[in-house]
Amino acid sequence: MDDTRDAELGMRMVALPSPAVPSCISPARSRRLHAMDRSFRWLTGGLAFLVLLLLVGVALSLFLRGWGAFHRFGFAFFWSDTWDPVTENFDALVPSYGTLVSSLVALLIAVPISFGIALFISELAPEWLRQPIGSAIELLAGIPSIIFGMWGLFVITGYFAFAGRPAHYGGDAGHGSWYRA
Repeated sequence: MDDTRDAELGMRMVALPSPAVPSCISPARSRRLHAMDRSFRWLTGGLAFLVLLLLVGVALSLFLRGWGAFHRFGFAFFWSDTWDPVTENFDALVPSYGTLVSSLVALLIAVPISFGIALFISELAPEWLRQPIGSAIELLAGIPSIIFGMWGLFVITGYFAFAGRPAHYGGDAGHGSWYRA
């Protein structure tokens, strides 16, 4: 903006002291703060390097402990689909594929739901409803995923096991209530 526009709006330029060394801080305290900043920078840099070192250590440990499998099955272990417990020949393609597909299905379900909830909370929900729903979502985010998995195992599979049975075997073939114990 130009100066005339600033003057019309009642704005004026104010010289601020340097943020590095405010004028009210003594030189001795300034040196001490600078030394503390430098120490903090070294500390955080060292901790970041420690994290990288731990990551390399985990990768090395996995490689060394898995060397027996690589030695016995070779690197074709990753792309072969043999799974024979009798001959103790196990390969990783099928479990890896199952993991990737189940993760993709979970993402296909979770991403639209999460975007829908976020859109509802931020744009559509009335003001009085935003806080309770946001708090409930944060509480759900704090629950470990194994709890949801166990809930699905015991509740949802129980429903499908009951609903899928024909009526003469005690089921309702999908035409009854949501869940019966």
